[in-house]
Amino acid sequence: MYVKTHPAHILLRADESYNPRNLQIRHIADRQIIEGVCIDDGARNGNPRRPNRPFRINVPTWFNDWTRASTALYYALRQPGPIYLWA
Repeated sequence: MYVKTHPAHILLRADESYNPRNLQIRHIADRQIIEGVCIDDGARNGNPRRPNRPFRINVPTWFNDWTRASTALYYALRQPGPIYLWA
C-alpha cells in the first residue's frame, strides 16, 4: 500500500539530538505552515535533556529546499525563545 507522506516528515532535521516530532502541516492559500515540537532524543552523558522547543515554519507550497529549512532550524535552536521561520 502506498501512503503519501509530506517531505517534511522525512527531510526536516534539527541537530545532533533534537528531532522534529508531531508535525502538523496546514495549507493556507499558496503557503504551507508546518508546526511541530523539537524533542531532545539524544544521549546526554549524564546531562539533563534540553526542553522541548515548539516551532512553526511558513513556506510556499512549491518549497523543496529542506536542507535550507533544516539548517535554519538548527541555528534557531541555538537561540532562546519561540522558533518562527519564513521562507
